[in-house]
Amino acid sequence: MKKVFLLWVLSLFPSYASFGAYYGKNWQGISNEQASNSKIEYFVVTNNDPPNKTINVQPIYRVPDEFLIKNAVHIKTKAIVSYDKIFNKIHSSSLSAILSKYNISKIRTPFLGENGESPLSGNTFGIERIMEVYFDGEVDPYEICKELMESPDIEYAVPVYKRFLYDFTPNDPNISSQWFINNIQLPKAWDITKGDKNVVIAIVDSGVDWEHPDLSGNIWTNPKEIPNNGVDDDGNGKVDDYHGWDFVGNVTTQDLMNGRYREDNDPKNIQGFHGTHVAGLASAVTNNGIGIASAGFSCSILPVKCSPDVGGMGIFRGYEAIVYAANMGAKIINCSWGGPGYSPAEQDIINYATNKGSLVVVAAGNNGIYIDYGGDFPAGYNNVLCVGATSTSNTVASFSNRGTKITVYCPGQRIYSTMPNNSYANEDGTSMASPIVAGVAGLVASLHKDWTPKQILHQIRSTADNVLASNPNERPYFYGKVNAYNAVYYNSPSKPSVPGLEISDYSFTRGSALIDFSPNVLKMKIKNYLGPASSVVLTLTPLSNFISLGQQSFSIGNIASNGETEVNLSVTLLENNPWYLGNAYVLCKFESGNYTDYQVINLPIQVNSATKLTKLVSLPDAYKPQWFGAGSPQFDCLWAVGQGGMFGSYSGFILLRSGTSSANYISNQPVYCIYPLSSTVAFAGSGTSNQTTAYIYKTTNAGQNWTSTNVSSITGFVNAIYFFDSNNGIFLGDPKSSNWGIGVTTDGGATWKPVLGLPLPTGNETGLVNSTARWKDYLWFGTTTGRVFYSSNRGANWYFSNIPGAVMVLSLTFQDSLKGMAVYTETSSANSTQYLAITTDGGKNWVPRRYNFTQNGYLPVYLFTPDNSNLMYVLCAGGEIFGTSNLGETWEPVLNEYTGKVDIGANIVVNNSIVRLWQVGLGISYLDFSLVPQQVRKEIQLTSEQILNYDTVNIGSNKLKYVSVKNVGNVPVSLSARIDTTAGASADEFKFFGSVPDSLGPSEEVMIRIRFAPKSQGLRRGKLIIESDAQPSKLEVELVGIGRQVAFVNDETLPRDLFVSISNDNNFVEITFTKTLPSVPIVQIFDLFGREIEPTKFTANWINENKLQVNISELPTGIFFINLVSLEKNYALKFIKLN
Repeated sequence: MKKVFLLWVLSLFPSYASFGAYYGKNWQGISNEQASNSKIEYFVVTNNDPPNKTINVQPIYRVPDEFLIKNAVHIKTKAIVSYDKIFNKIHSSSLSAILSKYNISKIRTPFLGENGESPLSGNTFGIERIMEVYFDGEVDPYEICKELMESPDIEYAVPVYKRFLYDFTPNDPNISSQWFINNIQLPKAWDITKGDKNVVIAIVDSGVDWEHPDLSGNIWTNPKEIPNNGVDDDGNGKVDDYHGWDFVGNVTTQDLMNGRYREDNDPKNIQGFHGTHVAGLASAVTNNGIGIASAGFSCSILPVKCSPDVGGMGIFRGYEAIVYAANMGAKIINCSWGGPGYSPAEQDIINYATNKGSLVVVAAGNNGIYIDYGGDFPAGYNNVLCVGATSTSNTVASFSNRGTKITVYCPGQRIYSTMPNNSYANEDGTSMASPIVAGVAGLVASLHKDWTPKQILHQIRSTADNVLASNPNERPYFYGKVNAYNAVYYNSPSKPSVPGLEISDYSFTRGSALIDFSPNVLKMKIKNYLGPASSVVLTLTPLSNFISLGQQSFSIGNIASNGETEVNLSVTLLENNPWYLGNAYVLCKFESGNYTDYQVINLPIQVNSATKLTKLVSLPDAYKPQWFGAGSPQFDCLWAVGQGGMFGSYSGFILLRSGTSSANYISNQPVYCIYPLSSTVAFAGSGTSNQTTAYIYKTTNAGQNWTSTNVSSITGFVNAIYFFDSNNGIFLGDPKSSNWGIGVTTDGGATWKPVLGLPLPTGNETGLVNSTARWKDYLWFGTTTGRVFYSSNRGANWYFSNIPGAVMVLSLTFQDSLKGMAVYTETSSANSTQYLAITTDGGKNWVPRRYNFTQNGYLPVYLFTPDNSNLMYVLCAGGEIFGTSNLGETWEPVLNEYTGKVDIGANIVVNNSIVRLWQVGLGISYLDFSLVPQQVRKEIQLTSEQILNYDTVNIGSNKLKYVSVKNVGNVPVSLSARIDTTAGASADEFKFFGSVPDSLGPSEEVMIRIRFAPKSQGLRRGKLIIESDAQPSKLEVELVGIGRQVAFVNDETLPRDLFVSISNDNNFVEITFTKTLPSVPIVQIFDLFGREIEPTKFTANWINENKLQVNISELPTGIFFINLVSLEKNYALKFIKLN
């Protein structure tokens, strides 16, 4: 039974990729293999990706190394940045500061001329700002890109991906009939049009044997280039490109890795057959009495070679080739290749080609997965015609990728076409389906020479045969199979018309994303690219259960050919939204008469959140183990155990502690659980699928060495280990010899003794990994027959209960000795619905079906209750986190960043106030959020005096003091503060200096600074009032100070032969000399900036021969200087004029 369960766990996530019949309600979390099995390294946020004029929040997944050029990155700067080609230095201080740590070997700007100007016309996407940077030796491009994303000069930075050809080795190479020609009604299409030589179909591929007798007649010739004259006649930077271009040449693998290419003007490749096979399907010469027929019939072929002469190395510089083909006037560009990894640089180039008038037709890929969240590119990009493959039985081929991203499907199995050296063969793959559709697109373009790429795309989609969806709910994902005849028949003069509807543009009226939980209006522009559409109905269905739409159906009326209309939709982010950074998705359905079409739009989410995900470790897919258990003994430490991946056939651990990480093997047996006592001491448990052999492993030196204790006499499979102190512990294992395999230790794991007297197991009943729980001395474990065993005395005595209807009890958590939750299923099949059961009496009785996780689109991987927490939580496989305070009756989200699939989790409470939730999958990260304690205590107190005494402060000066307030409770509290001066001060004599926080976390203390700046003499009084939602709700602090009037701030330096005073009303300065002056001085007044005050603003009168009175009543408030100039002596006196 144990083996069956493990397979069930491993197969659960991929099989969950369904909405209705195909996707979960929370489509984003678990919709395809890319999101399921890849670690998100970082996000790029762009706003130049049509049709979405909102920002585009796009995760950058870590892909396996074989899909990367390990020593290169793509950078797009916000403005054109120059660089030194000799010293390989970019002229940007922020970029140089980052890149100076690495040895740059080469810098390329593929779309920028030697003169620093863009040679591209029709470029509104800034691709001339894309740089390709190569480094000496291998680097981690993701880490470099994450650093570069911090630069203010960067729009985005992404790895450079390898792309691969999408062909299969044929199953039956002897079949030579072109069965697909009649299958998609090509002969009837050729009755209407046989294509046009002026319609150019570019084949961006491994190279084309353009001298093949069945191809040579349709090979494009550059009309602006004189062959073999050694001159770039058309000025495009390619000398003698009269039959296309070779972007790679005859190079070695090392050349490719270092970005060294040997371009030439011969795009032929005899060793690599792929491009030749693809070219024949798009437009081999037809009706010539030899070989094969092709969809494009007489359309021209522009060969563009992007593989080395030695086949099998993939596609290089494919996107530069797309730009070349678009610039050379290709109406159709076929790309039968791709791979994982999103790049905004590649999307920019697709957009550029579309803007130039080229329709980019791409293969969907051969992984048999849904690609609505990536997985393969360019198939996943906007503005491409993406082609899936059908089989000879008119069903979607098993190898073909699928989903709403697929524009149409086309035959891709046993497809006969040209091969190098005047030969022919069958091939399978979406690589074959794509060029057939490209050829059909060439026929459409031959008929409708003024049509845009979007019109051709919609024509092919709108006229496809609805033969692939077995029910209407499947149609968005299996829209239809191409019908060549319909594609050239409809929307032609005097022929029936069909619409082509699309939301061509959409944006929010408030911000560029869903930024809060209040309604936001989404303005959607609906465009009809084809024939008139009557009585149009738009139906909107949220694919994410955390958004609400104000209206789900719109009766739009008629939309003329090439007409547009706008629809405003109120969108509200619901309280159960799990993301502070992510996306929500909406399925749009268009109906007009017999016409139906679908489109998915993504709505970005950027919500302010107190939580923030911290990413610590990233693992390439090939190195990811299957993680089984994790534990966190302290806030900066995590242990996790797993098997496979970087551990090979062994089991091993990874340890994070104090900012460092280490990993090593434990055993050649599978290790399923770990219990760490500290950052150096841990116990792990193993087992075998046949439940014969099990060990307890112990390390005391952070995993450098492990000692093993054979516990096979007690159990053959250890599911969990717990320690109550450093000596006393217990393991929970599967039955052995008809007794439950539970062992205890009293000597720190040196020896283990069986626990006897438990209720007997039934039949093949076993325990389950992660289906255990502990609270203090209480223990629980679940089984494969729906039973829950419980003990209140460290496992000395056991009892059991049944969850009604349960078969597999998958996980457990308990808040205390009474309240608990369990995730369970009612069958043992891989796709079983997962329910929540609850207990309020310690597991003696259970209430089933409290909540249906599967129905709500979630897949639990970790149930947990932090110490002293009032909430119990569930971590789901998509990274969603929810907490409940009422045993699952209602749930509230803990906002997380979307990161893809999570295997397991662990938690620890930090400082009695913060929950740190570790998430382990392709990477390891943690999310900190506030602990909500069982006994909420909201309390604040003053930690400074209740009277703030400033003593005496001179008028015109100020003094700063502070009041300290501390949160002595166990939850965050809100805070506000104000100053009341009605008791005896003017409004601005006591003022805050700096800001006052609006909340305080547990144990957090804040200093509220207040400045006293007296304006009047005497005692000044005020009151600081602090209000909160804690106890006490109001704190008051008396503010006391004395204002002292000082006329002159330079009293200490006044000459001894005079005295100075200022009147109480601040209107007169009196200067008394101790002796009679021989001559009367001239009186001048200057302000603080040295500007002389006009004499009309003051008067100077001698009261007697020794006393001068200066009337300053007309002067404004401020600092001034009196300058007394006489023949004998000068005086400079500084004073302050007050109101």
